[in-house]
Amino acid sequence: MSAPQGLGVDYTLVKVTEYPDIVARGVMTTPGLVVDGVVKSQGHVPTAAAIREWLR
Repeated sequence: MSAPQGLGVDYTLVKVTEYPDIVARGVMTTPGLVVDGVVKSQGHVPTAAAIREWLR
């Protein structure tokens, strides 16, 4: 089960792989996670619990 499943929220997951697009989103170190345009994590893989908290 992925982190957002079971929260009852709609979400769209977009995997960005082109460097200019990554930087345009404000991520300077990969992997990065951006939620609603806000960089929540970069440079490490966050825990599922952290991701669920950001999506609440």
